[in-house]
Amino acid sequence: MLYHLRNLSDKELLQRAEKHADETLVGILLERYHHLIAAVCLYYCGNEEDAEILAQQVLRRLNIDIQNHKIPSLNNWIFKVCREEASKKDRKEAALPPQTDTSEDAGSELNDDEIKLLEAFFLRKKPLNELARKRKTSLPDMITQLRLCRQKLAAGAPS
Repeated sequence: MLYHLRNLSDKELLQRAEKHADETLVGILLERYHHLIAAVCLYYCGNEEDAEILAQQVLRRLNIDIQNHKIPSLNNWIFKVCREEASKKDRKEAALPPQTDTSEDAGSELNDDEIKLLEAFFLRKKPLNELARKRKTSLPDMITQLRLCRQKLAAGAPS
């Protein structure tokens, strides 16, 4: 069945996802477009760290917008949403006072659950859809959890 779904056009996948709220369909669209989302986010942010955060916001919004809005063209939607989310981020940063957090290692310790998640994905090569289903979470949230774990791991690594 998954093979059949992968052969559907974007328009057909969007229509089915809109009607059935199936995360598998959203996952297929994310597989097709995650490179474009990353590239557009990098264009708007200028650095990889901010681009990853922006991409996570875009992925969450895709999951919501598929259910609530008709998306006629995913390419146009991606550019539009990346631009909107980037401008929201810029407005929020302009309104916030500068942070003076000196503890870089705060929160960089991985807990047992995060270690298990990293092992399942990177060592045992478990698919994201399967991990999300087992953890009873959405695919974009699973991607976000993995990125945060990876960032914690990198922050805690000795230089």
